[in-house]
Amino acid sequence: MSITIHDIAAMTGLDASTVSRALNGDPRVKEATRKRILETASKHGYVLNRSARTLITGKTSMICLAAGDIANEHAAAAAVSMNRYLSGRGYTLMILLHNNTDSRFRRCLADFAQKLCDAAVLYSPPSLSEDAPEYLALKKSKFPLLCLDQWFPNLPVPAISNDAEQSIGQLTDSLLEIGMDSALVHFPAPNTVAAFRKRSAEKRLREAGIPFVSEVDALPRLIRGHKSRRLGVFGDSPTCIPDLAGYFAEHAPEHCFGAMFDSWKFKKPDFFDRIFLCIQDTEAESEYAAKLLIDMIEGTAPVPKKPVLFAPKAVISPL
Repeated sequence: MSITIHDIAAMTGLDASTVSRALNGDPRVKEATRKRILETASKHGYVLNRSARTLITGKTSMICLAAGDIANEHAAAAAVSMNRYLSGRGYTLMILLHNNTDSRFRRCLADFAQKLCDAAVLYSPPSLSEDAPEYLALKKSKFPLLCLDQWFPNLPVPAISNDAEQSIGQLTDSLLEIGMDSALVHFPAPNTVAAFRKRSAEKRLREAGIPFVSEVDALPRLIRGHKSRRLGVFGDSPTCIPDLAGYFAEHAPEHCFGAMFDSWKFKKPDFFDRIFLCIQDTEAESEYAAKLLIDMIEGTAPVPKKPVLFAPKAVISPL
């Protein structure tokens, strides 16, 4: 015989209404009470009837993370962090993969419009037109939606990301401390994060009086014209930097240093003497995204109109 909320109420000495609210993730239930109820329910094998609850409440208690590839270490870390936060509040995290293809991404949006879940996070989403029918359907239904990491520059969808200005500032300071006297700013990816980092790097280098170029083909002229000895190379990640050895054939700097993001899991190219990495606070960004979505579902907090930016965790130099 299956256990009911009335059985859990009797076991915990609480009202059935309190048990019901706790199992449905109602924020009015104290955390200690919620934990006791969930532990009792789990111990005795209570299974929530999602279909029945959805019919009654119109809510699924499911939140989706839509990503191109969950094998990406940051997308995976975001999923873990969001799941940890959401599960403690009665929500289940669902993951949809669209492989960064336009048709599959639009299918995800269409599924959201059909109330597949209560809200969704778009992790580094592909570009989307403001008149895309899938987006217009979501906008009309006021479906809770936000972007994590990258965002839409032309759509008013809330976004959470890394503060590129602070991150670039810390990377620049690290290179200035070891004598950087010229730089390559290499952020070719056509997305909001890369553009933000590029603007921030160029601004910071101008303030520091460091000559720089933004095109790899201009490197020889920069090195020759400024007699560069310590070149700093700014980029999104170690994998996006082209082989610079050929550009150093006639005029090579004495030293070359990298200023990048994410982790280094590859053999260091010979032209780099040292790499500085800015570590993003993916856990904090993702947890905030989960919290904001619940607030949006429940209408308990205003929706931010500008991207919410998180400071980096640290700048390290592992190599």
